[in-house]
Amino acid sequence: MSSEQAVYQPRYQLIVAALACLVLPFLCIMLVASVGNSIPLLIFAAVFSISVLSIGLAILWYSLKHAIKKTPLLVIDETGIHYTRFFNLAIPWAEIEKVEIGRFVTLPFLGIYLRDPKSYLRNTNAVVHFICWSNIRIYRLPPFPIFRLNLGISLEQLKAIITQHGSLGEKGTT
Repeated sequence: MSSEQAVYQPRYQLIVAALACLVLPFLCIMLVASVGNSIPLLIFAAVFSISVLSIGLAILWYSLKHAIKKTPLLVIDETGIHYTRFFNLAIPWAEIEKVEIGRFVTLPFLGIYLRDPKSYLRNTNAVVHFICWSNIRIYRLPPFPIFRLNLGISLEQLKAIITQHGSLGEKGTT
């Protein structure tokens, strides 16, 4: 199949995330103000607040960027799956062993399993390598889990799109 299929995160989710981040400065101010005169607690509250605000700014930037530009979460085409979450990452069809629907605690996800994860991850940057390694080793997830929470379509629909584009057939899906 030669056409391209884009999968988007619902815009309302991005807007809600951005609005939630706008509340963070007020919560951090309340935390620092509630500490009192204890210097060690004040230092801890300040460092914690700076960390929370940094993460909040990153989420705010990401959410607004994708809500305004309406960039896809995934692009599936004849070359493979292009995962555009935080970095542009291409997973060629030849690298994909299978896709399957699973659960992490109570969250359903579609897992993209690689034929040789070590070989593939050698060619990625340190952040991607660490995230995928953590997914595999610590959380017992596939290297690339795509959670239902982030999609505007069902996991079954996404799996069908991937199977159709990648010609994985039933041997590559469960």
